[in-house]
Amino acid sequence: MHRNQLRVMGCVLLLLAATGVGRAAEVFDAAALAKQVEPFISDKTVVVAHASAERVDFDVLKANLTKWSNLAGEKTTDEQVKTLDQSLQSGKEGLAAITKLGVRGAFVVVNIGELPADPGFVVVQLAADADVDGIKKLIEERILSKVPKGPDAPTYAIEKLGSVLYAGSDKWLKRVKLHLDSPVPRPDVAAALEAAGDADVQWLLVPQSEPRALAAGLLPQLPPNLGGGPTTDVTEGLRWAAIGTSLVPAAKLKIVIQAKDAEAAKKLEGILDKVFAMAKQADAPASEAALRDDLLKKLTPQVNGDRLTATLDEEQLEGILKEAAAANASAPAPASK
Repeated sequence: MHRNQLRVMGCVLLLLAATGVGRAAEVFDAAALAKQVEPFISDKTVVVAHASAERVDFDVLKANLTKWSNLAGEKTTDEQVKTLDQSLQSGKEGLAAITKLGVRGAFVVVNIGELPADPGFVVVQLAADADVDGIKKLIEERILSKVPKGPDAPTYAIEKLGSVLYAGSDKWLKRVKLHLDSPVPRPDVAAALEAAGDADVQWLLVPQSEPRALAAGLLPQLPPNLGGGPTTDVTEGLRWAAIGTSLVPAAKLKIVIQAKDAEAAKKLEGILDKVFAMAKQADAPASEAALRDDLLKKLTPQVNGDRLTATLDEEQLEGILKEAAAANASAPAPASK
C-alpha cells in the first residue's frame, strides 16, 4: 500500500483540521486527552496528532481565507472563489455527517515497524450515544473503499475499544490489544498536549524508545550541513516537540520543543538554526522568498531554559502577508517571450 494509508490518516485528520475551527465545545483537558490515547501508544510510536470535530465556524473561516489572500496581493478568479465555496460546503456537510453520528474528534498515531506500508492508525473519539455502526459504515464507504488494494496492502479493522473506535490494520490492532488494559504511562504525551494548548489541531513529536534507537543506529553522526555532531544530540537531547495550530477566530501557531536540559536545548537550537538557514537558500520568486524568509524568522524557536519556543499570531501573519504583497508588487515583471 505504501503511501495510501498515510493518505487515509491524513484525510481523517485534515477533515477535522480544516473543518474543526471555531469555538471549543468543551474545556481543553490535556491530561484527559493523553489518558485516552496512551493505550494506543507503543515503543514504536513517533508522532501523535489530534483534532476536534466540535470546533467549527465556516463563515469565519471563509472570511479569514479571503482576507489573508487579499493581504498577500493574490488575485483570485471567479472560478477559484467558486472552488473555495464548494470545498467549504463539502467540508461543512462532511462534518455535519460525522458529528451527527457522534464523532467528537480523532487521534492519528504514526509508528515505525511496518513502514512504509502500514505506518499507523486512527483513534476516533466517540460521544456517549454515538452511532458506532453508522460511523463504521461511513469510514468503510467514504475512506477505505477508495484505498487501492494490492499484495502489500494490510487488512483493515474497525473496532470499538472502550470510548473510542479503532480504524487501522489488524496487525496494529493486535498489538494495541496486548496492553490495552494496562497501558504504559507516557507523561511526555500529556506534557506535549498541554504545551500545544487549546488549538484546532495538536501535532506532537513524541518518539518512543525504538525510533530513537533506530535513528541513532542508522545515522550515528549528523550530516556536515547540520553541524556533524553526534545524532544523540537529537535522539537523547530531545524529549518531545509540540505544535498547536488554529485558523479561527484568529490564526495562531505555537511551537514548543522540550529538551532534556538547558545544555541540550542550546545544541538543538544550533541544529535548527542550520536547518532554517538551508531552507532560506532554496530558489524562489521574490514574493515567495520574502514570505518564506519572514515566516522562518518568526518561527525560529528561541531558547528559554530547557525549552525552545516560537509563536505566530494573527497580527504577525498579516504583517508578513503585507510584506510579501509589497515584495511581489516591486518585483520586475517576467520578460515576455
